[in-house]
Amino acid sequence: MRLESVSLHGFKSFAEKSVLKVMPGITAIVGPNGCGKSNISESVRWALGEQSAKSLRGGKMEDLIFHGSASRKPVGLAEVELTFSNDGVLSVPWTEVSVSRRLYRTGESEYYLNKNLSRLRDILDLFAGTGANPRAYSVMDQDKLNHVLTAKPHERRVFIEEAAGIARYKQQRNETQGKLDATRQNLVRVRDVMDEVRRQLSSLERQAKKAQQYKALQTEKRDLALALVAADYAGFTAESSRLAAELTRLRDGEQGLRTRIASLAAREAQARETLQASEHRLSDLRQAVSKVQGELERLLERREQMGVQIQELGEEAVRLAEEVRAATERLASVVKEREDVRVALGDAEQLAADRSRAAAEFEAAVERQRGALTLERDHAEALRLEQTRLAAERVDLMRSAGELREREAQLARRAERLEAELAQARAEADRLLAERAVLTVARNRAAAEFSSLEEERRRLDAQEADEARRLTEAESRLADARVELAARRSSFEALSELERAREGYGAGVRAVFAEDRRAALAGVVGTVADLLEVPRGMERAIEAVLGERLQWVVVERFEHARGAVTYLREHGLGSATFLPLECLPVANGVGPDDNGARWVSRSVGASAPSLVHHLLGQVAIVDHLDEAEALWRKNGVVATYVTSDGEVLGPTGRLHGGGKGTASGAEHSLLARKRPEYIL
Repeated sequence: MRLESVSLHGFKSFAEKSVLKVMPGITAIVGPNGCGKSNISESVRWALGEQSAKSLRGGKMEDLIFHGSASRKPVGLAEVELTFSNDGVLSVPWTEVSVSRRLYRTGESEYYLNKNLSRLRDILDLFAGTGANPRAYSVMDQDKLNHVLTAKPHERRVFIEEAAGIARYKQQRNETQGKLDATRQNLVRVRDVMDEVRRQLSSLERQAKKAQQYKALQTEKRDLALALVAADYAGFTAESSRLAAELTRLRDGEQGLRTRIASLAAREAQARETLQASEHRLSDLRQAVSKVQGELERLLERREQMGVQIQELGEEAVRLAEEVRAATERLASVVKEREDVRVALGDAEQLAADRSRAAAEFEAAVERQRGALTLERDHAEALRLEQTRLAAERVDLMRSAGELREREAQLARRAERLEAELAQARAEADRLLAERAVLTVARNRAAAEFSSLEEERRRLDAQEADEARRLTEAESRLADARVELAARRSSFEALSELERAREGYGAGVRAVFAEDRRAALAGVVGTVADLLEVPRGMERAIEAVLGERLQWVVVERFEHARGAVTYLREHGLGSATFLPLECLPVANGVGPDDNGARWVSRSVGASAPSLVHHLLGQVAIVDHLDEAEALWRKNGVVATYVTSDGEVLGPTGRLHGGGKGTASGAEHSLLARKRPEYIL
C-alpha cells in the first residue's frame, strides 16, 4: 500500500483545488519559507483523522479553512482527499482507496471513503496497523522526529507495534476487555437486583394476595356502585321528565304570551297606521279649507273691487249723460243761433247793399261760427262715440257684474259646502282624536301589558336559569354525595372486613372469634374494646391507658377461660388473655373530681359496670401533663392520669407519651372504628 496522490481544496493556503501526484521512489517538495510545504503534511494527518487543531498549528478547526486575501474571497469549506493503492494490506475489495475529509465553516465535519459517506471510526479501523495514522510513524515532522529519538523504551514500543501491525489487535483487545468489564459490572448489578427481588418476593406475594382481595372488593364495589347509579339514574330520569314537562309547560305559556304580545303589537301597528292615515286626511282637509278660505277672501276682495268699479262707472255714465245733455242743449242753441243767423242773413241780404262792410264782418263771423260748429259737431260725434263706448262698457260691466254675482253665488255655495265639509272634517278630526286617545290608551295598556309580560318572561327566564342552576347544583351535590357514599361504603366495607377479621388483634383472639370456632368455645362475651362505650374524644386516652388490655377476651366464668386456653393450646392457635366477669370485684363509689381531674369511670360505660371499675377505676383524665404531674405529687392519691393526647402518668411515675398518631394509626384504632360517624 502506498500513497498515490493528495488533493487539496480550501485547506489553509490552498484556495484553488490542487492535486499533488506522489511518484514511486522519493518525492520531495522544495520551496521557500511560507509557501505551504508544511500544510501538505498537515493535510495528510488531518485527512486521516487528526482531531487536535493545535497540532495543526491552529486555534480551532475553522482556522484550517482558507480565510481569503486581498485578491481572493474566503471559501466556505476545506477538503483533502488521499488516494492509496491497495495491494491487499487493506481489507477492502478495491485496488484503489480514496479517503477524504470535508470541513464546513459551521463546524460540521464529514468523512468519505471512496466518495461514500463514512465514519471516522471506520477509517481508523481500516488503516489500523498500516502506519497510516495521525499518531503513527507514517507522518513525521521535526518535533515528532526529536520525540522519537529521545523517547523512552515504552514510548518507542508504540511505534514498533504500529510498524509490526499488532497495534490494531491490541486496540481490539482493549476494547474487548472494556466490554467484558462492563458486562461484569452489569452482571454484578443484575445479581444485586435479583437479591433485592428475592427479598421483595414474599412481600410482593402478600401484596398480590391483597391486590386480588382488593380486586374482588373493587368488583363488588363497582357492582354496588352501578346498582346505586342505576337507582339514582331512574330517580333522576323521573325528575328530569318532570322538569322537562314543567319546562315544556312554561315554554308553551311563554309562546302563548309571545303570541298575545305579537297580536297586541299588530293591533297597535294597525291603530298607528289608521291614526296616521286619519292625520294625513285631516291635514289634507285643513289644506283644502285653507285654500278655499284664501280663494273666498280673494273673490270677496275682487267683488269689492268690482263694486267700486261699478259705482265709478255709474257715476261716469251720469256725468257723460250730463255732458251729452249739455252738448245737446248747446247744439240746440247753436241750431237756434243758426236759424237766427239765417234770419239775420236774410235781413242782411236785404241790407246788403247798405251794410256790405257789416256783411263782410258778418261773413267772417259766420265762418268763425261754422268752424266752431264743425268743431262742436266733431266734439258731439266724439261724445256720441264715447257714449257708445261707455254704453258698451256699461253693458260689459253689467255682464261682468252678473258674472261676478253668479261667481259670488257659486263661491257662496262653495263656501257653504266647504264650511259643511270643514265642519264634517272637524267632526271627523274630533272623532279621530277621540279614537286616537282610545288607541293611545289601548297602546299604553298594551305597552303596560307587554312590559308586564316581558317582566314575567324575564322572571320565568330567571326562574328557569335558577332551576337549571339548582338542578346543576343538585347534580353536583348528588355526584359529590355519590362519591362520598362510595368512599364511605368502601370505608365501611373495609372496616367491616377488619372487624370480621379482627384486624389489629392477636392470633389467639382472632382464633377465639373465628366463625368456625365460636361453637367450640362457650361463655365468650367479647373483647374489652367491644364492651366499653367510650365518649367521643376520649378514644386515644383510653387506648393509651389500657393498651393491650383492649384485646382481652371477656368471658362469663373462670371455667370458660380454662376451656378457651386449653382449646388454643391443643390446636396451636396462639395465646390470648381471658378475663372472667365473676372474678371481678364489685364496683364501689367513685370519689369526686379534684382540681380539673375527671374520673374516667364516670364517662365510660359498659354492660358490666365491674369491668369499667376494674380497668379504669383509678384512672383520671386531665387537660395537660403539668396538671397530671401536680396531682401525682400530692400525698394520699394513687391514680393513673392520662391526657386527651394519650400521655399517661402511672402511680409509680411511669410516663408514656410521644407524637400524635397518624391517619393510618387511626384506621387501626379499636375504639374509634366502632363509631358509625367514623365509618360513615
